[in-house]
Amino acid sequence: MDTISLRFDDKKFSIDDKARFVPEFSKRDFSDLSQKERNMAQDKKLRYIRKFTLHESRMDNLYIPQVEVYEMADLSGYGTVKYEMTIRFSVTKLLFKNSVQEISVSDYKQICHTLSERLRVVGIDVSLWSIEYAPVSVVHFCKNIFLPATLFLRTIISQLSRVDVGKAYQTTEETRRKDQNNAEILHLRCGTREWIFYDKTQETLQGKDSEKEIVNTYGLQDAEIFRIEYRLNKAQTIKSELNKILGRPHDKVVVFADLFTEDLWKKVLINSWQRISDRPENLIAMIGMDDERELYNHILKTAYKKDKSGHSQNKALWTCGLVFLIKKFGAKTVRSDMRKRWSGKSDKRFKEKLGTAASLIEDIPFFDGIAYICRELEKFETITPDFLDARREVNRQLQCKE
Repeated sequence: MDTISLRFDDKKFSIDDKARFVPEFSKRDFSDLSQKERNMAQDKKLRYIRKFTLHESRMDNLYIPQVEVYEMADLSGYGTVKYEMTIRFSVTKLLFKNSVQEISVSDYKQICHTLSERLRVVGIDVSLWSIEYAPVSVVHFCKNIFLPATLFLRTIISQLSRVDVGKAYQTTEETRRKDQNNAEILHLRCGTREWIFYDKTQETLQGKDSEKEIVNTYGLQDAEIFRIEYRLNKAQTIKSELNKILGRPHDKVVVFADLFTEDLWKKVLINSWQRISDRPENLIAMIGMDDERELYNHILKTAYKKDKSGHSQNKALWTCGLVFLIKKFGAKTVRSDMRKRWSGKSDKRFKEKLGTAASLIEDIPFFDGIAYICRELEKFETITPDFLDARREVNRQLQCKE
């Protein structure tokens, strides 16, 4: 777990008069508002009258979260002015100054204390209780996976770029037009859910000196770290996903303390991965057999074993067409091109065809890199200094043998 956004109403925090937060901030009464501001408060499209922002930064070599304070007017009764604050921060940078290391559930109390202390540095006072029970509005679940020398991050991302998560999304094709580092990042979107895959080593090396320190300390310059991030960007999405795992009513508010439930991060990330890998078109996209004739004969053999009729032969032939197209152009492209020629009603038939095709190649294992990611997610080994020390020692011994 990494980036988190917490929400506080004005009963849960206070800002000092001489805060280093934002000099122009001041707390006002309703009588202090201008007529223009009172008119703004009547506009339901406007969420707030004023907004004050402290950007994520380093102050006196300390990591400071991003803070936003919203000023709102309630026109009911005699009128009041209310304040709401959101805090967005990287849990790992708060604790370790980098996001290669990973937190564990046992770090919870230290995170709460550190967050409270860092906010106090800029003149914002929030109690530990308020932090623990603050509603979560954004949470990014993450895992860093060190790749062995036999696997390459770009190849894994290229394989994943062929998948389809449904609805609107972007993949490396959009990233390539914006980023010279071709195929080093893959970004998938589906509503308020996002998946991002990238090289954590390179991202860290491009960061601040305090973040680069871990790379230099543990000799990670040549390591490829596959980073998976599953981002939940709305409170409603967070409630629907996490409460199901926590065994609670779906509409119960998820607070900061809930995020530190044992095995929660692992379950969320594995479920999010399976959202991708369990779709029939993605099972096809990620199979590890690249030899087309070998794949063709495998499909023929499997189809014949299930049914020796002429209908089975037709099924094998159109399955080959679907499989070859998806592996070359990607599931999203194949589906999109199909929709351009036939109406949306054809989706159901196309989905059935994909299911049939997937059943004829289901015994083919995933591509080696994808299979490795699956295994590492199941292991879910936390990246700690001890883990990094052990890895550095293994590398040292290998170099000595060479």
